[in-house]
Amino acid sequence: MSTFNDPRVASINPNADYDADTSRDNGRTWEISNRGTNCGEMVQIEMVGEIEAGRGFDQSGPVVTITEHDGRRTRWTPRA
Repeated sequence: MSTFNDPRVASINPNADYDADTSRDNGRTWEISNRGTNCGEMVQIEMVGEIEAGRGFDQSGPVVTITEHDGRRTRWTPRA
């Protein structure tokens, strides 16, 4: 089974526009990331990378938060 078929990954609309925010203090404060706007497919790729590396991520509906290798957190939020 492809990791893209994981129900958590499949729940993300690959065509939706997502904004990325970054936190350097474990999510207490967030700043706009320099990643700009990305499609949901980019979010799916990030999620698959975490799954395949044996790391986790937080997901609340369409909002996905990934803890980077250096401790930063990236929060992907769909545009309204």
